[in-house]
Amino acid sequence: MVKILHRTKGISRDEGPSARYFAYARLMNYLRTEIQDGVDGFGPLWAATVRELRNYPEFADLTVLYLEEITVTGTNKFDRVMEQELRETETFLLGLKND
Repeated sequence: MVKILHRTKGISRDEGPSARYFAYARLMNYLRTEIQDGVDGFGPLWAATVRELRNYPEFADLTVLYLEEITVTGTNKFDRVMEQELRETETFLLGLKND
């Protein structure tokens, strides 16, 4: 165990994925899982997860491409909130490129 800890201390930031990458991957995986399962999820959590993607501007291009492929088909108020959050997050991330 000590050897493993010692070896990982020597790894530079450029050699492996960062903690930010793993946090981003968890968010994207949650969204993907919810969509693939095809069951009604928890709308507020889904919308909050999409909003959280704004905190990862280094992945803006990938995020926008992914979000553009999502279509919300429901008609209840949380479906509308989810649709709005998708579009606002896309607009936010696209605006970062114009700054």
